Amino acid sequence: HGVFNAEGEDWKLHRSIITKGLDIKHQGIYPGMLMVIERLHKKWEKNSESGLPSDIQRDLLRFTVDITTSLFGFSMNTLE
Repeated sequence: HGVFNAEGEDWKLHRSIITKGLDIKHQGIYPGMLMVIERLHKKWEKNSESGLPSDIQRDLLRFTVDITTSLFGFSMNTLE
């Protein structure tokens, strides 16, 4: 039961959360989020090209920390 398949009352709950995140007032957070996404992509691309395995669970945990702290104006950069 996630945002992409919610219906009825579930969708009403999800809709209020999602529409706040997509509101034009929050667009200032996107550049910081994009920077973190690009770091993750670069890390996985580098590992792939060198034949190294990626610890996806660890990387996504670090990604989550970096995204969350960027929302508060901090750049933790745990991915690099």
